[in-house]
Amino acid sequence: MSFNGKSKATSQFFYNLKEENDAQIYKKLTTVIEDYFSWYENFQNKDEIEEVSLVSSDFRCSSGCGLGPHFSLSVVNLVVPKENVIKAVRELADRHALKLGRAFS
Repeated sequence: MSFNGKSKATSQFFYNLKEENDAQIYKKLTTVIEDYFSWYENFQNKDEIEEVSLVSSDFRCSSGCGLGPHFSLSVVNLVVPKENVIKAVRELADRHALKLGRAFS
């Protein structure tokens, strides 16, 4: 995951669609956002959170071939509904007194 194009090593969002249900994936999502916001709230000069990206390069073509190391695709609305991302960001930003941009209004 990245926030305004920035991330940290612990901002990786791991999921297993074969073994995890929506609630478990949502909990993992909120854990990653919580970790980043806990870290970011201590910055002196904080920008508003304008963008949150969830991307994965773990895709295969229909015949099983790899798509290359530079291919990545957003998993919003594939793995996590956009509404759930917005909900989690709003709730956790409020908890950490972080300002959100218009995309989260």
